[in-house]
Amino acid sequence: MSAKPWQSYWQSHATHNSFMHEYESGEGPYGVIDSYWQSVFDMLPNDAVVADLGAGNGALSHLYIKHKPLPQCKAWHNIDYAHIQAPSAHPCITHTQADMHALPFADNSVDVVVSMYGIEYSDLSRTLSEVHRVLTPNGQCVLVMHHPKSIITQQSKITLAVINSLLQEPMLTGFDNVKIGSIDALKSSCFKVLTTHLHQVPENAQEDVKLIGQKVFNILQSNAPLVDLIHHLKLLGQDIAAQAERLSQQIEAAQQAAQMQSNEMPFSVTNTTFNTLDFAAAPIALTLIATK
Repeated sequence: MSAKPWQSYWQSHATHNSFMHEYESGEGPYGVIDSYWQSVFDMLPNDAVVADLGAGNGALSHLYIKHKPLPQCKAWHNIDYAHIQAPSAHPCITHTQADMHALPFADNSVDVVVSMYGIEYSDLSRTLSEVHRVLTPNGQCVLVMHHPKSIITQQSKITLAVINSLLQEPMLTGFDNVKIGSIDALKSSCFKVLTTHLHQVPENAQEDVKLIGQKVFNILQSNAPLVDLIHHLKLLGQDIAAQAERLSQQIEAAQQAAQMQSNEMPFSVTNTTFNTLDFAAAPIALTLIATK
């Protein structure tokens, strides 16, 4: 999967994860995730070397420091294929741009590999083989992955359908082959498109149309010349297209994670345990704990 849409996302968003909501809040499903990782952190061996795969801006390491202000691990390596320049929450935490399929660690050198909504974006067979290579004997792999039936995945499908539909409109592609003679004509065209889509989509997708519509409205409210307004709308379209690629990857990642349960692990492990994290009687994540 391409890292490009994620690299631009991490560079332009301050949150540590891709949901625009910090896990440290302890609210709703985020509280379930917080509690799960707290139990994992409590079991980390002293002086452990930890590698977080698909770490993004370092959500897990920030969560770790929240629960362990005086960290006991020897080193925590945040690994992501995207080039990310995120501040470290502690001197023991580093950020490294690297491919999960070729981890920058020696054999038998990592005590615990963790990942939260990250590793399933890679080729799992290749990445898990690398995990096995770098783990110390009796080292653990603890994964929280997207679930195909989670509200996250279901919402991704809804939002993706809205975006793909709107991206067919000249409004977000620079009005190529469509003549717009005035700012009033531009506003009229945009409002007509948004109103049409709002009435066409199912009720559970209307909020996505409104969110994009608000961004369009903000652009049109500026005092910029017509040519600049059209340019800014085209840039918005590019941002939304990148979001669509991220959503497509998330949906694919969830399917790949689910397939792990029926596939043989590509290496010898003990105590392999799959579970789900649930909130309000619905899955929010698939978990895996395995020991080398």
